[in-house]
Amino acid sequence: MDISREFTFRDKLYNCRTYIDSSIDPCFVFVELNDKDLIEKFGKELTIKTDFEKILPFRDRDPEFTELRAAIFATLKVHPEFIHAKLKREAHNLVDQFNQAHAVNVSSL
Repeated sequence: MDISREFTFRDKLYNCRTYIDSSIDPCFVFVELNDKDLIEKFGKELTIKTDFEKILPFRDRDPEFTELRAAIFATLKVHPEFIHAKLKREAHNLVDQFNQAHAVNVSSL
């Protein structure tokens, strides 16, 4: 799902577009920055890896990227479409757990 969001980073309001890919676990949020200053410093795009509760470790550990991801994630995680994706993922996980718990071992029949 494609979401346009405003977020605060270092006491300034910015805008970005996010796309949530919840088809895999963990979930990835692809972010497209819109502000010239942020693009010059961080590039046009960045990725947030999440379990829907927190940001998961990513390959770069640059403190500034971590701070930017945290600012975007804080705003995103209260967005209704993000919450919907989170609940959908939780329901899918529950179905998987149920199916695994009640799987019949065909070789034992």
